Amino acid sequence: MIPKTTIWHASAMCLCLSQTASADIALDTFALLDLRSVVVDGSSDNWLTGGLEPLRFDSSGTALQLGQAIFGTNVDFTPFVKLSGYVSAYDDDGESLGLNELFLTYRPLPINGYRLSGRAGIFFPEISLENTSPGWTSTHVLSNSAINAWIGEEIKNTGVEIKLERLGKYHFSSWDAAVEIAAFEANDPAGSLLTWRGWGIHDRQIRYQEQTRFAALPMLTEAGVFNAQSPYFDPNIEIDDRTGYSGGLTLKHSSHFAIHSFFYDNNADPKAIKDGQYSWHTRFAHIGILSPRFGSTRLKAQYLIGDTIMGDTKTAMVNADYSSWYASIDHDLQGWRFTLRYDDFRVDDNDITLMDTNNQDGDAWTIAAARKFGSNFKVLAEALLINDRNEARMYLGNEIDQRSTQFQIAIQWRAE
Repeated sequence: MIPKTTIWHASAMCLCLSQTASADIALDTFALLDLRSVVVDGSSDNWLTGGLEPLRFDSSGTALQLGQAIFGTNVDFTPFVKLSGYVSAYDDDGESLGLNELFLTYRPLPINGYRLSGRAGIFFPEISLENTSPGWTSTHVLSNSAINAWIGEEIKNTGVEIKLERLGKYHFSSWDAAVEIAAFEANDPAGSLLTWRGWGIHDRQIRYQEQTRFAALPMLTEAGVFNAQSPYFDPNIEIDDRTGYSGGLTLKHSSHFAIHSFFYDNNADPKAIKDGQYSWHTRFAHIGILSPRFGSTRLKAQYLIGDTIMGDTKTAMVNADYSSWYASIDHDLQGWRFTLRYDDFRVDDNDITLMDTNNQDGDAWTIAAARKFGSNFKVLAEALLINDRNEARMYLGNEIDQRSTQFQIAIQWRAE
C-alpha cells in the first residue's frame, strides 16, 4: 500500500511541475469551480452525515453551497508520456481536500494499425459514459447514475493497466477495437458502503484514502457483531496483500456507436481485517452502450451486476448480490443540452446474520438542462425523484420506504 504521505508528496510534486517545468515539457491544466443551490424534500441524514439516504444533500442544506472544486494538471514529458493529477475540495462532512487521481500514461503512435499503451498509478477504470470530462466529471448532469456514483465512491485502481488497440482505419474497417487488463491493490474494503448503505445517486467522489462515516447501524456498535469495524471506512487500503484484476473489451464504429464490456474482481480475502477495516471479496460485470447520434439526440445505457462477501466463504457474515442499470436520452436544442435518465437499482441480502438486513430496491428519474455561456461558464439545472426501499432504515427508527425529491441549480466555471 502506498502511504498517504507519499501520495500527498507526489501530488505536490505534480503541481510544482506545472510551475517549474522547462520549455521541453508541455503543460495543460484543468479547473472546475461549481457553486449551487439545492432544495431537498423528504430526505434527512444523508450518507455523508451518517445516514442511509442515497442523496448527497438533505433538507438541512444551505441555499448556496460549494458543489465541488477540482484542479488538475497534465505534464507531457514527451509526446508519448504524460503525468496526470487531480485534487478536489468539498464543503461537507467529509474531508475538505483530497487526491482523486494521480497516474502516468504511456501512449505511443500506432504501429501497423495497432497501439499498445498503458498507465500506472491511482485512477478510475474507464467505464463511465457520463463522467468523461477531466477529473472524472460530467458536463451535463449534476447527479451521476447509481452505477457511476458507486464507481466514484469505492472503485479506484492503484496499479497498472495495459491496453491494446486495433485501429480500423488502418485495416479498411469501420470498427476500432480495444482490449485492456489491469492489476491493482488497495481496494479491499470495496463493497462495504454499497452493502451497508445501498446505492446512491450523486456526484460526490471519495478521494484516495479519504475516510467517510458509516451510518450508526447496530451491528457496527461496540455491542454489534461487526464491532471490529471502524465507524469510518476507507475503500482504498490494502488489507490482505493479494492483487486484484480487471479487464475490458471496447468496440467503436465510425458512426460513434460504441459498446464496452468490463469485469472487476478485487480478489480480496473475505476473512481478513486490518486497522478497523474488513476485507470484502467484491466482483462485478458491466456493459455500456452508446448510440450514434440521431440528429441532435443520443442514447446511452449501462448495466452492472455483481456480488460481495465478507467473512468465511462457507458461512459468510455478509453475502449480497447487487445490480443496477440506467438508460438516458441527451438532446441538444438551441444551445441547451437536455437529459432524461431512468435508474433502477437493488441489493439482495443472502446471509442470515441477525440485525444486518441489507435489502434495498429503488428507482429514480432525473431530468437536467445545461447551457454554456461564453468560453468558461455553464449553467445546469436538475430535478431528481427517488423511490427507495431500504430495510436497514428500521435500525435507525426511520420508515423503510422513502420518496425524495431534489432540485439543484449550479453555476460552473471551467478552464481546460
